[in-house]
Amino acid sequence: MSDPTPPNPPATRSAAGPSPWLRLVLPTVGVSVIGAAALFAGHLIGAGAFEGDARDPLEVVREMAPAGVTCTQVVRVDEAGGERAAVCLTTGNEVLTIGTFTERPDPDAWATELCAASVDGVVPVQGALVVFDNALVTVVAGPLSSEGGARVPDPEALADAVATSLDGEWQRYQC
Repeated sequence: MSDPTPPNPPATRSAAGPSPWLRLVLPTVGVSVIGAAALFAGHLIGAGAFEGDARDPLEVVREMAPAGVTCTQVVRVDEAGGERAAVCLTTGNEVLTIGTFTERPDPDAWATELCAASVDGVVPVQGALVVFDNALVTVVAGPLSSEGGARVPDPEALADAVATSLDGEWQRYQC
């Protein structure tokens, strides 16, 4: 009887180290994973630092007080870092939408957007826009009826007073 042939010994690594394929793939995967993690962390942690923050629209509401603006109700409607907005219903029956931005807004583009939104009958088809610093205020007649002797809203006069007190400009819009 002869001895059975011993099984083949397991392959041994050479002294040269890992295969060239592994030397190429592992660093590429490692750099990709680290880069993706850095971008994700930067987005979560530092998005505000890169994008900038618009100021609080309630600050603008307080700054409009010398213009005769007294809000009976103020509602924040948007908190998106670079753009923020609030709505104010005044004692004079005007509705103001205050938008703050990281850059100076374009009133003509804003008016075009308002007119596009008025197609559905939600946005009034006329009013006034006030632009100053990095803010824009839309002034329209409010929803209350003036039949019972209430004050008739005057969006243009209020826009003029706001523009004067905040060193801005105002313009009419009509769709």
